[in-house]
Amino acid sequence: MTTRHAMHAKRVVADSASGLQNLIDSSEEVLESLKDQQGAAVDRLRERLSATMRVAQHRLSDLDLPDTASAALESTVGFVRGNPWRAVALGALGVLAAVLFMRTTD
Repeated sequence: MTTRHAMHAKRVVADSASGLQNLIDSSEEVLESLKDQQGAAVDRLRERLSATMRVAQHRLSDLDLPDTASAALESTVGFVRGNPWRAVALGALGVLAAVLFMRTTD
């Protein structure tokens, strides 16, 4: 089930990346077609398109993080499936540490 969620997340990220790249490409085409145009309205349009492209490029670069998180998730799932008792022991240690931490903060 977790693998299914990871695969779905990868598809969503890929679709988002594709959409952002299409937006960037379209904006570049519009800017290219406006390069010979003059006027205040055209200048404002260029500024807005440039700002949109910067935001889209920034968001596109941020989409690499989910791929890393997805790989970490898949690695964790592999560890838990391969070592179920170790995973239970680590979980129990985490709960014990949380309980001890809660007692020391009171």
